Amino acid sequence: MDEDPKNLLISYDNQINDLRKQLAEVEERIAQDKGFPPSFTVKRDLKKAKKQQEKLMQQINQKENARTNYLKILRSYQNGKIDKAALKEWVNEKQRH
Repeated sequence: MDEDPKNLLISYDNQINDLRKQLAEVEERIAQDKGFPPSFTVKRDLKKAKKQQEKLMQQINQKENARTNYLKILRSYQNGKIDKAALKEWVNEKQRH
């Protein structure tokens, strides 16, 4: 059980970092598109990029919330408030999503 928390936290961190990299690329593309004269194509690209930006921000928030919740339940386990079976059940449930 000692390795599972570490690996799960590393996994959350890696996923969050990957999403942040994607978000930075999208924001860079938005900034570049804003520098072009307005046209149908530029407006379409901006709209698409902003939608993608919003989706990535939601995914980052979800992953950060999941990581925070995992830390809370892990602390509860370490403090003896929940048993090992409940912790494993939570981990298994979250890994399916």
